Amino acid sequence: MERPPAMGRGAPLGKVPGREFGPRRALVLLAAMVPAAALLVACDRSVDPRPAPASGVSGRMVSVDDTGLPPSPAGGGGMLLVPEDSVDELSRLVGLPEADQLAYTTFGIEPEAVAELGGHVVEVDRRGHFVLTQTGRFLLCRMPDPEGSGTPPGGVRGCDVVDLPASGTLRATFGEGGFSASVR
Repeated sequence: MERPPAMGRGAPLGKVPGREFGPRRALVLLAAMVPAAALLVACDRSVDPRPAPASGVSGRMVSVDDTGLPPSPAGGGGMLLVPEDSVDELSRLVGLPEADQLAYTTFGIEPEAVAELGGHVVEVDRRGHFVLTQTGRFLLCRMPDPEGSGTPPGGVRGCDVVDLPASGTLRATFGEGGFSASVR
């Protein structure tokens, strides 16, 4: 049995009679695309750090996913800051890997050892925001919230070297590629 031409048989490829792509369809398509584009931009902006404070660096901890899911805030826990001149001593205490493997390093450290190194632990709020008031070169490490992360209290998962200015923003990410921090 042969189909009638109204159902598309016999029409040029991609053209169905009565279904032309005219100005009306273009407007409908555009109306659907604008909110989708705004949503994509909003998703990316939702994980940016807050604007830079007058002094200090405004930071944001973000989880990234390599399967196509959008980045999301990674709240809770803290950020460990160790001054550059104390990194050798930290390495003796915990056995830091080579610089190219810092993003994947894991270790535990006691609060007393952090203080002896001249380091600080800065709290990360539930939405991933934190503020760093120190300036200079530091080893910055992620200390996830022990609840739900499987990391013991005082546990570190990933580090990166940062040069903190007097004021600015910092985005710290953790995902398949390990931990990374970039100052803007």
